Amino acid sequence: MLFKITTFNLRLNVSSDKENAWPYRVNSVVKYIDDTNPFIIGTQEVTDRMLSDLTIQLPKYDHIGLTRVQNEEASSIFYNKEVLEVKEYGTFWLSKTPEVPNSKHYNSACVRICTWGEFIFKENRNLRFRVFNTHLDHISDLAKIEGMKTITKKMNLKANEDMLPTILMGDFNSTVNDEVIKYLNDDCTTVGSKPLTAVLDFLPKHEYGATFHYFTGLIKGDPIDHIYVTKDIK
Repeated sequence: MLFKITTFNLRLNVSSDKENAWPYRVNSVVKYIDDTNPFIIGTQEVTDRMLSDLTIQLPKYDHIGLTRVQNEEASSIFYNKEVLEVKEYGTFWLSKTPEVPNSKHYNSACVRICTWGEFIFKENRNLRFRVFNTHLDHISDLAKIEGMKTITKKMNLKANEDMLPTILMGDFNSTVNDEVIKYLNDDCTTVGSKPLTAVLDFLPKHEYGATFHYFTGLIKGDPIDHIYVTKDIK
């Protein structure tokens, strides 16, 4: 089965972005999603107002996920509800106490979270998979590493219950040379018995570039947003 998945930092709605603030971008974001038609979108920096806008303008999508702190941003997973339904989902915090809301450790500059869900294809209920979507800290390398360890621990807990094809995506605030990416690329980083593979490994170098560019459209450079999959996803 062929499908498209997307990770997308939507950028908070802040007035200092001026003509690039959310009210001026929302229509182009909706057009991009309509044109590319992903059936899973892992988003980051989504506030309640932004979530409301997208829910109204993208009627075939539903979403899961809590905000990291009340009235702050979320890492919501949008999914095409015409194709998929959710079996279970949750949000946990990238801290020493992941089930404690608002918790923060490891010198993290911000409270950080991961949203996950198990999805079922409506037309073939034997086909299921999991998605984990996150936004790692932008300051602390320790927070990035420990946060990712918290995520992979949760991924393995779910895999031990029921091994399913698994997708990990998000804004990692890290280029391919950073420690957290080296941790993921290590063959010891597995979900169940299945190694994680970077989607970038499937693509020629010229097909991707910078994913953070201050609204300039610059493509030269390395991405800080990433997608990994277990090897039962091609």
